[in-house]
Formats: sequence, C-alpha cells, structure tokens
Amino acid sequence: MCAEHRHILYQLLCTGGVDPENPHHPLDNPEHLGMVLCRDWLGWFLSFPVSKVAVILAFAVYLVGAGMGCARVKQGVELYHLFSYNSYAARASYLETQYQYQYMFRIQLVVNEPLEYHKQSVRDEISNMMKRLTQLEFIADSELTESWLNYYTNVFQTEPRSSWLVRGFNITRKKDFYNCLRFAFLRFPPAQRFLSDINFNDNYTQIVSSRFYVNTEGLKTIHDIQNTMMEIRKIVDSMPFKVIAFNSYFPLLDLNTIIFDIAFMAMLASSGIVMLITVIFISSFVSCLFIALAIASIEVGLIGYLAWWDVSLNPITIVGLIMCIGLSVDNVAHISHAYVSSSIRDPNKRMAQALYRVGVPILQSAGSTVAGTVLFALFPPSYTYLVLFKTICLIMIFSSAHSLLLVPVLLTIFDRSKPRTPENQPKLLVTDDRCGPPQKGTPECQPMILVSSSEDCLK
Repeated sequence: MCAEHRHILYQLLCTGGVDPENPHHPLDNPEHLGMVLCRDWLGWFLSFPVSKVAVILAFAVYLVGAGMGCARVKQGVELYHLFSYNSYAARASYLETQYQYQYMFRIQLVVNEPLEYHKQSVRDEISNMMKRLTQLEFIADSELTESWLNYYTNVFQTEPRSSWLVRGFNITRKKDFYNCLRFAFLRFPPAQRFLSDINFNDNYTQIVSSRFYVNTEGLKTIHDIQNTMMEIRKIVDSMPFKVIAFNSYFPLLDLNTIIFDIAFMAMLASSGIVMLITVIFISSFVSCLFIALAIASIEVGLIGYLAWWDVSLNPITIVGLIMCIGLSVDNVAHISHAYVSSSIRDPNKRMAQALYRVGVPILQSAGSTVAGTVLFALFPPSYTYLVLFKTICLIMIFSSAHSLLLVPVLLTIFDRSKPRTPENQPKLLVTDDRCGPPQKGTPECQPMILVSSSEDCLK
C-alpha cells in the first residue's frame, strides 16, 4: 500500500527512509524539496554565463571588503574582556581603563650594564634618551619623569639647601662622583627615594645597573599602550648601552604583539595538513586548487569582516580561525567531490547534480551550527562567548556561500575532466521487476540487468 493511502497519523509519524523493496517509487519515496530547489533553481540559475560573472564579481567585492578590514584589524584584547560581565574583576578593570588611563602606567627604564656615569658624554646620552621618550604621543613631559642622575647632577648640585654638602667634591672625577653619591646624595632626605634605583658593585667603585622612569599620559585603549610600548622599545634598543623597558602590564601586551605570528603559523600548518588529506581523497588537481583558494578566501574574509564587526585579533579569534579551516574545507570538499564523481557529461548538469546531492546537507550543517550558538549572542556571560558566536556565524555564512556559489561556478568554468562514460563506469546489479525482462543467461526466477547507475533503472 502506498504511503498516500495510509492513515494521516501514519503519514506524519511513521513514514520516512527508503523502501528497500521499491527504492524508486515516486509516491513512497518523494524527492526532498530542498534538494529539488538546489538542483532545479540554484543549479539552473548558476548555469547562465551572466550568473557566473555576477557570482565572481560579488566575491571580488567580498574580497575587497575583507582586505580593507584586514588593513584595520587590531591585535589584543582589553583586560576587562577576559572576565565575566558581572564579575568584580571585570567592573574594576573597566573602571580603571575609563578613569585612570590618563596616567596609569609608570614605565621603568633599567640600564643593565656598568657605565661611566661621571663622564659628561654618558650623561648626555641618558638625557637624550629621556628627551626622545618624552616626545612620544602618549608619554608625559619631563615633569612626570624621574631620573636620579638628573636630580644628582643638576638639582642637588645647585640647590641652596644641599649645595654645601658637595663642597670639596669634583663629580667629573670618578672617585669623587661615587663618594659624593654615596655619602652626600643618598643621605639627603629628598633623594632617599632613589636608593632602590642605584645598584653598586661590591666595593662601591662602580654602578652596575640603574633605573629611570617615564609616565604615560592620555591613553584611551589597550592598543594605545601597546603601540607606545613598541615605540619605547625602538628608542631604547637604539641606545649604545643595554636598556630594558618594563611595566607589569607588558607581558600581556607582548602576547598581543605576537598574536598575529602565532595565528599565521597555526593557520599555515593546519591548512597544509588539511590540503594533504584532501589531495589523497580527491584526485582532481583543479578541485584541490579551488578548495585551497576557497579556504584562503574564507580565512581572509573572516579576519577582515571580524575587524569590521569590532572584533580584534586575539586568542579567541585564533581558535576560530583554526576551526574555520576544518569547517570550510568540509563543505567545499563535499561539493567538489560530488561534482568530480558525477557521470554526467555537461558541466552545468554536473553542477546541478552536485548541488542536488550535497546542497541541503551544507545548509543544514550551517544552520544547525549557527542555531547552536545563537544563545551566545542573546545571553553572553562574557565577551568571549560573543566573539565565539560572531566567529562561527561568519564561518558558516562564508563557507556556505563558497560551497554553493563560487566553487560550483569555478568548477564548471574550468571543467577539463572526462566524466565517466557507460563503458568505463562501474555497473550496478539491480534486482527489480520494473527493470524489464531478464537478460539472457540469468535465472528466470531472479530477473537481473546491469545498468550504469541507479537512475537508469527508472528509464
């Protein structure tokens, strides 16, 4: 009995699958509506040359937008984004960045080698370094810098209440410079704050290391201090002596500065492994080339459009970028394999058949993945979940678009493969009464014929 003659409850609840005794019956086994739409509507639309040109131009515009987004991408993440929205740490960190960024960071400059501080040339080099630093955009002027050397050679030597202490010392001579520093300067109450900034050798005849300070000013975001850190390091690295610039916030900023290199190496390694596996299972060189191009396009698009969506490059997005490779190659490889394995000669019909076979699964996987993470956008407990939703959402959109539009169009344009012919295609053994009378040499009780594909049985 056909399904349409069954009770309504049976039709709704008990039908499904394929009848093994009659797999091609049009009533019991109707075609999936989505599969028909992918073949008869999407495949038909993409078969026109104008449509193919429009798809290629649309993806060219997509790549331009992605490139513009990559040019404005930022690295790193604000500290308060690492905590839950309702946590005490997030609120405290946010308020700190809102109201205390103006003079928030005091940067230490440690001269980590012995210098002849009694020489005027050495003092001039240190003074020049401090002057160059205070000329940076987000570094305060000399009023907020702190230099024991400047206070010792200028203020202490000339101030009336302390100048009498230096009588009898000539600080241009090495011995007098250190004796005056130890027995007069560091015992002077206003100068005792520099005790921890000067490190002598064992016999107090040389300064083996010393420390100076500059202060930031006018910072607004984490990216401002990150750029300032890089500029400070460029200046101190250009000095003829060893200088280390440090702040307790710098380790986090260092992670932000190398995040792009980490992301690039991880994506390169993952892409190489994925492409190697793809080449093993898909023998068509053209298909593998388009798969590689699609992965690169999706990766660039993800980075660029995340930047437009106000998401910086950080450890969270790196996880998404690596995950993007697996999700994107999955869909693109399926449509490519369906196209290459088709036995139809006409490229447009091969494309329609490939869309018929895997179009609906691609859409279902994309929709279910986005639906599974939509709660991250509606009720995000922290910034991490929101970034994860944005990343997965863009991955699914771009992956589906490449799989259902760009790759099929490119495969039809550059189709140079030879589809299977009835002579070289594997034969299927069919035991179905509808396939006609039995061939000669077969038992009459088991009608069998050899056909090129299961679709030929209906013909």
